[in-house]
Amino acid sequence: MRNLKRVLSMALASVMVLGMMVVGASAADFSDQAEIKNTTAADVMTAIDVLEGTDKGQFLPNEILTREQAAKIICYMLMGPENAEKLGNSGTMFTDVAADRWSAPYISYCANMGILAGDGTGKFLPEGQLTGHAFAKMLLVALGYDATIQNYTGTAWAINVATDAVNAGIFVNGTVLSDPLSRDNAAQMAFQTLTADMVKYSNKGTTITINGIEVATGASAPEAVTVDKDEKGYDDKADGVQQFCEKYFSDLKKVVNDTDDLGRPAATWYYGNVSDDNKVATSAETADYTVVIDENVTSTDVLAKLKDETGNKKLTAGSVYALNGETDQAVMDLKTGDVVEIFLGDDNAIEAAVVSRYSLEQITNVDTDVDDDDAEDGVVAYVTIDGTEYNSTDIAGFNADTYEEDAYVAVIVNDGKVIASYIPEAVEGSVSTKNVSKNTLTVDGTKYTVVDGYSAGVLDTTLANVTVGKDSSYILYLDNNDYVLGIELVEGADATIDDVYYVALVWKNEGTGSYGGKDTTYHAQLVAMDGTVSEIELESRDLANKDTVIENQAGKVGTDPYTNADYAGKLVTISDKKWTGTAYNEGQSTGGSTTTTTYKAGNEKYDLTVWDGGKDWDIKDANTGSTTFEFTKNTTRMTVGKTYRFNSSTEYVMIGESGSDLAVSTATGGISLNTTASDKVYFITADGSSTVKYVIIGSASEIDQKTEYNEDLVFVADADKNEVGDGYVMQTLYFVDGSSKTVAVAEDYTADTAGFYAYTINDDDYYELDDADVDTMDIKVASSKYIWDGEEGVLVNAKMEANALYDGLLTVTTTDSHKYEDIDVSGAKFVDAHDKDADGQYEKSVSSLKALADLLDADAPKVENVKLALNVSEDGAVVVILTSIEAVAD
Repeated sequence: MRNLKRVLSMALASVMVLGMMVVGASAADFSDQAEIKNTTAADVMTAIDVLEGTDKGQFLPNEILTREQAAKIICYMLMGPENAEKLGNSGTMFTDVAADRWSAPYISYCANMGILAGDGTGKFLPEGQLTGHAFAKMLLVALGYDATIQNYTGTAWAINVATDAVNAGIFVNGTVLSDPLSRDNAAQMAFQTLTADMVKYSNKGTTITINGIEVATGASAPEAVTVDKDEKGYDDKADGVQQFCEKYFSDLKKVVNDTDDLGRPAATWYYGNVSDDNKVATSAETADYTVVIDENVTSTDVLAKLKDETGNKKLTAGSVYALNGETDQAVMDLKTGDVVEIFLGDDNAIEAAVVSRYSLEQITNVDTDVDDDDAEDGVVAYVTIDGTEYNSTDIAGFNADTYEEDAYVAVIVNDGKVIASYIPEAVEGSVSTKNVSKNTLTVDGTKYTVVDGYSAGVLDTTLANVTVGKDSSYILYLDNNDYVLGIELVEGADATIDDVYYVALVWKNEGTGSYGGKDTTYHAQLVAMDGTVSEIELESRDLANKDTVIENQAGKVGTDPYTNADYAGKLVTISDKKWTGTAYNEGQSTGGSTTTTTYKAGNEKYDLTVWDGGKDWDIKDANTGSTTFEFTKNTTRMTVGKTYRFNSSTEYVMIGESGSDLAVSTATGGISLNTTASDKVYFITADGSSTVKYVIIGSASEIDQKTEYNEDLVFVADADKNEVGDGYVMQTLYFVDGSSKTVAVAEDYTADTAGFYAYTINDDDYYELDDADVDTMDIKVASSKYIWDGEEGVLVNAKMEANALYDGLLTVTTTDSHKYEDIDVSGAKFVDAHDKDADGQYEKSVSSLKALADLLDADAPKVENVKLALNVSEDGAVVVILTSIEAVAD
């Protein structure tokens, strides 16, 4: 069997088996729940109040756990949240933990209990990152393991902790204990600790100190804490052993249900009485064995291996056998790529065999315009897959960030729902070998197996049609075990979008050639889709697609092979390949004769071919004939023959004039443009899609471009320039992440006034500032008041007054006396850029917008005439900059 990333050899111990993706209840209601991998653990640990989210409703699963956060978790687990919050600090034990620090009571308790220790120099390092080893040690001690007896100190401590963590069942498969531990994996380790056995020692022996390290001698091995064998535990089973949750969280219950959507045995967790009101999470049980079928493993092999390893276990027709959620299967008919999960019952007999077989489909439409009733039920989008529209709650695994239009998705569909799904990994490269009979192909040195029964499906590319060699490139869409679900042609007959250019100008240069004739060369000025400009020389005798000849040295004139009229304003591909065509014989001293000529490859003279989009792209000549043509962030659709849609990912390439006056600018999403009817305008969409990926505008004049919102804008609070070098001045820039930096700005690109600017960095590492020409936020009503409703833009010199900040919402008044109410600033970075040294200015720094609001709202006012600058996206303010704050005399 192949050694794949997520596939285990059948000979591996069952404790090492990696389960399939959990398909159960969603994670707790966090705004970043799509990032949570261990959803059941997050649900349970937050339900019992051991873990909690931020005040902004986030779980932050990928953040690293700190030492003081871990101390709090352990206290909450051992004492319960209510008692843990009543902990007092027993004294300052570490020099870097103040008595009034929020974590001091938890650190003190864990240190006194031997759960955590300092660094040996008197410090605890409360904000230091915690490794998996360190957290596992804490959890093991909480279970009753003695750190001295188990040798959790000294040079071998990490190995001893890892061994006990695996044996105790708290090790999380797929983690590296020596790495910093994420909150997600910490939740899973703590969750597994809940169901781990408590231990005790009948004899703790004698403790002696050797070279400063405590060593226990004569101690007994840890043994499970026993309880009345007739007493049922958290899982309604009387195993005679006390688990952690049975001692500390007796209200936590696990009830086994029938099956989940895939047919796997599943369980529901409750906190309190078993009722719908107390339901916490539902998830599938972890399989005892997981096997992936390939060309070397058959149904018979699976059964035989199970029997070899587990004695009399046998899969029979009486066992539950499910294929993609259909549980009435009688015969185990497996295919290459199938994932088989084996579940054993209490008597070690096989309880169920569940087979998952994914197929590849494409998302053809995503509609986020959800009606109110569906929105109340948690629906965030309607998604069309394989011609069927589902709401997002009927797609297990749905992630609003990645399940976008045109994306490919691996799915299992049953009973009108997508019961399992994920975005497959994509691998691109040339195919060096293939074996159609064995369904294998090799890309960039790696051999891949195509799933059994694979057909072209949505991609219309079969293994038989794959071309071997460097001239063609393919994308392989891989399932979670690296089996090929789909094959897509990238290069070959069709160009990729990176090979497409807009022709700004074609011209010819005429010089004196041999025998007094004319030496004519042809050139083109091209603009790539990323805005890069290049000028190339063309094969001047390229007549492959023309029945004419060019001017020769004797003065005979035919039609030029390239003219500005033929190519300027069009989309083309270029090539520098060897080919043979008909051309005028340059060696003739008299006109009229032609010859067959072979043109060289790689001579840096190129041929142009008008691009038709190939099979992957559609091109729409979008000239409307009207006097103006506008694109805006809020105009998400436009009808030009049919309705086209724009989104935040739409890329714009704007070309003003050509030749030496060529001006090219690019933007992604959120722009406003005006073009004339004479301009060339193209929409480029993925084949069959109505979502515009690229907009190309070729204009005879400069394009009026305005950025409604740009996260890369910088703010200049002080436009004074201090000359410090030849060709540059120093200015301080404030970035949207809240940071600031004093940089060298090229002298012709400096900020003349305070405000927001776009920027680039030139080859000398000097910043070049450019007027962003940003729009202030539109006022939607003919009134002096304006309620913010997701609009984008910037505000400069906005006045903040008392009572302006309420529950994360800010109200300001601009210089034109318009009041902007309820701008969401809850997630904004705050920057204090006001001049503290100027006369009449408030002399202290302000640490946050709330602190500023508190100054304004104080009974004895400290400040007045506060001015702010804001950069606001549709999701709320990104950065709030304090630019001016006048002091009030005491």
